[in-house]
Amino acid sequence: MSRTSRVSILNELKREIRNVRQIMSTGVGRYSSAREVLNEATVEIRRNNLRRALELVKLAQQIIERENSLIDKIEFLREKIVLKSGFCQNELDRAETLISNGNLDEVESLLENISKFIEFENEIVKRIGEVENVIERRLPGSNPEEAEKFLNLARVSLDRGEYERAREYVDAALNSAKPTPDFLLQKAKNLSAQAEERFASREFEDSIELWKRSIEEYRRAKESALERGDEMLSKEIERVISVLEENIEKAEIAMDNRDMLELIKKAGEITETGNEVFDAGNYIDAENKYRDAIELYRKALEIAEKREFPEKSKILDAIGSLESSVEACLIGRGESYIRDAEQSEDASEAEKRFRETLDYLESIEVRDENAVFNSSKKGFRRSHWFDGQAS
Repeated sequence: MSRTSRVSILNELKREIRNVRQIMSTGVGRYSSAREVLNEATVEIRRNNLRRALELVKLAQQIIERENSLIDKIEFLREKIVLKSGFCQNELDRAETLISNGNLDEVESLLENISKFIEFENEIVKRIGEVENVIERRLPGSNPEEAEKFLNLARVSLDRGEYERAREYVDAALNSAKPTPDFLLQKAKNLSAQAEERFASREFEDSIELWKRSIEEYRRAKESALERGDEMLSKEIERVISVLEENIEKAEIAMDNRDMLELIKKAGEITETGNEVFDAGNYIDAENKYRDAIELYRKALEIAEKREFPEKSKILDAIGSLESSVEACLIGRGESYIRDAEQSEDASEAEKRFRETLDYLESIEVRDENAVFNSSKKGFRRSHWFDGQAS
């Protein structure tokens, strides 16, 4: 090696050593591995093997950078951990010890596993908190003491890093903190029995509401059974729910039938009143009554069509009859106008009333137009205006 080349390598070696010392003085690591390599570099310098010494110094710098990266990763992982004195925190402490001992390869592998463990651990810690909230509620039919025991076992398993076992204990604690299937089933049965009593008393709205509440309890019982792995009980509950849903449908049909019959009854009563005022010659009130009755019958018809009740044809007949009654009212009003015009002693006034009556009769819409024509013809033939006696 020439003297110039030797001086150049020596200067570069000095720069690299200064850089390494600067990094080590500002860093947070112990840099055991890097120090060992620097010691080897010192030996090579004494042997006058400058090139080899330079390589070793650069290698020490790489090791320092790697160690700093691992330390940063450890701090990053610590920030993600919810449980500050658990298994993952202990493993990170172990990783720092390994770094101090220079076992960087082992640390990288360990940190990769800890990243996964932190997710498991945080999830279980969250679930433990949720179960604690359920236990505090002291739900009827639950066993909070047993739930606490399972939760303590879960915490022990968590500290050991036995995550699967910790999950199992948390699940067991949650099951104990919730009402048992038997408790929920009894509540569901009681509600269903009340619903049957209301149905028998024709209190259909109440029976529907009670059956719906019963179904909610049965579904909770089914969920509880599935959580406990009882498939047979779950299927039986599903069968009962289907029966209750059919009961609700029957109650809704019975309720619609009741409402339809009430509408028919009320429409009939209004029709009778309309007939009375019609017979008294009060055609306007009679028409209003008939139209009110038609409206009620149409509501009843909607129910009958929806449920395909046999009363549909009778309702249609009633509506048709009432529409004829409305037309009779319209014609009756026209005839009453004619009678009023006939009674007028003033020919001009009579003419005016007859014309107004004619306009009215032409304005109404009825299916039997001949009835309108005959009514108007009959009246006008009796009038002085028709005979040409009006001045």
